[in-house]
Amino acid sequence: MKMYKHLTKSSGIAMLSLMFFLYLSPTNAQEVRDAALAQGIKFGSPIMEIDDPANAQLYRDNMSVATVTTYWKSNTHPYEGVYNWGRSDARMDFAEANNWDIHGHPLVWGEDALIPDWVLNKPLHEAEGIMLDHIRTVVGRYRGRVDVWDVVNEAIDYFGNYRYCYWNKAMTGEYIIKAFREAHAADPDAKLIYNDYHIETNLAKFETVKGLLGWIQSSGTRIDGLGWQLHIANPDLALDPNFPLEQRMQEISDMGLKNYVTELDIRIPDNSDYWLERQKQAYKKVAEIFLRNPTRGEYFQTWDLSDKYTWYDLFDNQFDEDNIVDHPLPFDRNNNKKPAYWGLFEAFTGSTPPPPPTQDRFVGELRIRNLWSNTYLNENDNSVAANTSLQGFVADWYSMRWNVEQATDGSYRLRSGWGGNYLNSSNTFNDAPVNVFSYQQNWTSQMWYIQDAGNGLFRLQNRWTGKYLHTSNQSDVQTHDLNPNWWSQLWVFEYIDGRNLKVVQGEAIDLIISPNPAVSTIQLTGIHSPLDYQIYDISGKIVLQGTAQTVDVSTLANGTYLLVAYLKDENGAERFARGTFIKQ
Repeated sequence: MKMYKHLTKSSGIAMLSLMFFLYLSPTNAQEVRDAALAQGIKFGSPIMEIDDPANAQLYRDNMSVATVTTYWKSNTHPYEGVYNWGRSDARMDFAEANNWDIHGHPLVWGEDALIPDWVLNKPLHEAEGIMLDHIRTVVGRYRGRVDVWDVVNEAIDYFGNYRYCYWNKAMTGEYIIKAFREAHAADPDAKLIYNDYHIETNLAKFETVKGLLGWIQSSGTRIDGLGWQLHIANPDLALDPNFPLEQRMQEISDMGLKNYVTELDIRIPDNSDYWLERQKQAYKKVAEIFLRNPTRGEYFQTWDLSDKYTWYDLFDNQFDEDNIVDHPLPFDRNNNKKPAYWGLFEAFTGSTPPPPPTQDRFVGELRIRNLWSNTYLNENDNSVAANTSLQGFVADWYSMRWNVEQATDGSYRLRSGWGGNYLNSSNTFNDAPVNVFSYQQNWTSQMWYIQDAGNGLFRLQNRWTGKYLHTSNQSDVQTHDLNPNWWSQLWVFEYIDGRNLKVVQGEAIDLIISPNPAVSTIQLTGIHSPLDYQIYDISGKIVLQGTAQTVDVSTLANGTYLLVAYLKDENGAERFARGTFIKQ
């Protein structure tokens, strides 16, 4: 799975030119990619999720090398005699369309769990033929297109032993040398490396891997380097003064081999400022160690770019390792640059970064709550053209999480956190249903203008129809002509990352209003200071507003009213509050 300290005159001028470019570039300047290129290094990642348009664009903007996976079991060779090229071909084409180098991963995996069942069920005397035929076929298909191959992946276990996998049972460790020889014969121009994890911290494993590399060299077989996965469980490991990565990389250099960083990510226990800074410094240190290495390879890669697609989430879901939300990568789940990104920039430039661009105030992941119903916009089904509705708050439902993405002409798209489809107006008439649909670049029905209605409330106007997102019955979601007196067209934005556009994180505070029913005055109980309020009648019209703790409602006609207000909690944070009362 998964700087140099001294610059020549010409390279110093190039660095100054780069810094000038970075500071004067528009806000979408790709600082890490360009800074790495100035050092002769290509920065990249595997390209896994290219069907997500935002993620595909993140790859385009930030990379100059891509890992393309050719897994037997889940990809190229799942069944005997059957090759499935669709996934790998699509990613090869995507990488080449962007003029990136390509790193193939892997040809052989030394772990039975990643070997297809049809192979495991074959007699051992057939193993060599199966393995060599697979290598010839895969490398032959991509000959001249892949620059570096991970020939063998993770052949050594935690204790420093050769994994007792199918290939080892059939051919002992000789299968590794045979795999490298066959890969070289299939594409003599490709660089060939061995790839493994935890060799930066596990001495027994590192020593066995080092011995394996020497054995391959002594056999006269081509091998060009070692891929360091660097899945680091905690930044404190990397920041320890005794972190042995630099020394161990030097030992590989002393063997005449290159060191590649192939799968870097650094987990943090939570997304707090403290751990984000520790993560930044760990990323910076790893990159600085790599830069000082005399035989560093051409590539420095993280294992994906955005926390949204970290492999840890899949791993945790499959094996219930710890059931936490992970934040190990340089971009957050909304594709914003994290401190870790700027740690890489500082390492590649030897300087501090420019201030990050100001984030669009609306872009990010949020829940959208209707003012009238006090319930949340929800995708009903994980499918294209699924309907939407309003539902009560459920903390772990991704169907009521929406990602605000910039579209065009000042509008935005709203992508469901569950299925990844986009909020869409289905037609142009009043009360047309609102559904979700797969990304369509030119559909203005998927584009919404966000209008600030004041006091932390917003309206969503569809760019195609000009109509507004609302509910006619506190359950169904539709679009309708603007009615400024309908609170069914007013929405509260609750950002998952804690940003406060004068909104509540979580459910609204329910105000206690007494007496209720009321005749002349109402008291907002449990509140110890006056607060700003608005009172709406049943048509959504504001009939009273002011600042008070006790409110005179004697002038109101008999009926039901909604009171919305803001109050500050004990930490001084402003919270949205609401309550209904009857005037009689």
